[in-house]
Amino acid sequence: MNVRRNWRPSKENRRGSPTAQAKGSAGDAKLSRPCQLRHVEGLKLSELAPGDLLLLDGAESSSPTEPDDAPVFLAVLSCPLCGAPTLITLAQYSGTMPVMCRSERCPGLYRILDEARFDYLPLI
Repeated sequence: MNVRRNWRPSKENRRGSPTAQAKGSAGDAKLSRPCQLRHVEGLKLSELAPGDLLLLDGAESSSPTEPDDAPVFLAVLSCPLCGAPTLITLAQYSGTMPVMCRSERCPGLYRILDEARFDYLPLI
């Protein structure tokens, strides 16, 4: 099956152009993405850095064994790729479900492992 794609990078974004080299290449982006989850407290959403996790009030007392008493969302996670804040559930925080960035421009798809680090998943 042959898939045809109509998207072409602009001249400014092509590899080898002076502008693309100044902004960094795709290889640089892989090296700069955070691999550790950082728990923060007392910050506003606008102050979150990529990879920061802000627990919601009452989330500390939630229990995975009692799903009726647990809140729907556990925390706000700032996407490690673009920094967009995303609400996550207990299943996503514990690593049983992947997290997808809510930003339209970010391809972020990752899993939280051991409630401490990111495992980036490939896009199909």
